[in-house]
Amino acid sequence: MDEKYLLVKLPLSEEEEGEGLVMFDQHAVSERIRVERYLEGLCREEGVEVVELEEEVGVVVGREEARELDRWREEFERWGFKFEKRTRSGRGRKEDGGDYVQVWIKTVPKIVKERLSKDPKLLQELVRGYLAQLEENPPRGEGGGSGWIGKFKSCPGGLVELINSKACRGAIMFNDRESLYLLHRSSEVADGKKTTIHRSER
Repeated sequence: MDEKYLLVKLPLSEEEEGEGLVMFDQHAVSERIRVERYLEGLCREEGVEVVELEEEVGVVVGREEARELDRWREEFERWGFKFEKRTRSGRGRKEDGGDYVQVWIKTVPKIVKERLSKDPKLLQELVRGYLAQLEENPPRGEGGGSGWIGKFKSCPGGLVELINSKACRGAIMFNDRESLYLLHRSSEVADGKKTTIHRSER
């Protein structure tokens, strides 16, 4: 409808017979499908697909943060971030009023490599943000869901934000007539069942 919305026939409910016509924003539908596919790929059973950076990216953390990095190293590596630390002291820039530590990120999740390798500040924010997340909510297993959904609950918040941004940028936009059929096919695969989608020519 108006090259912006999808009209979808859906069952009314388990108690009621018949179908209802529901309208969806085609950009939102496309974005949701892409997000779930990215997260499913990230949280796969065999682990995160990791790639080495052509050049290590340096981020700066305070000494206390550096100690916490050692404590949570296994969690960082679980999500694809391998690093090594090099201490610097005395002259130059300081963090938290004292010495700071240069952390060199060696690997990142493949799905966000392009963004993170080009933006050291973004990578630094992700590292620090995940440290705070781990301190506030330490991982307690993968309960609360099976498969990738269970793993997603402990995913670094900054990583989720990057995936959401990636999904939005590549999603079908308004007036994108050529991609509607692809969206239909994507929705069938994502839902595991066939859904009837109608589009008005107006």
